[in-house]
Amino acid sequence: MRTIGADGAVQESIPGTPGEFYVLLHHPAVLKHGKGVSSLELQDFVDSLAEIAQARILTVGHEQYGMAMLQKFETMRAAELGEGLIEEIADVYNYVAMLTIKYLSLLKRLDSSIAESA
Repeated sequence: MRTIGADGAVQESIPGTPGEFYVLLHHPAVLKHGKGVSSLELQDFVDSLAEIAQARILTVGHEQYGMAMLQKFETMRAAELGEGLIEEIADVYNYVAMLTIKYLSLLKRLDSSIAESA
């Protein structure tokens, strides 16, 4: 994955490695959040996430779903494909719920911290 560093230099990470998290964590869009993120930085962050998704096709996705000349989804019947789709949507829904809980918990702590310092 290639991203623009806080200093404007190009940073690289090998897809499928813990370095992806490090690169995203130190991405200018994260570092400058709340102080002004440019559209270019936002676009670069979105591209970085897309590269992670694309890399998963060749790593985990290939191991689980890659077949000789076809991908597993190409051989699925409509009902099986629909079931997989519903499962994935349910997983995304659950992740959003967990992130919402985490966000609200952090917000509550932040608000308490601000109130105590005032």
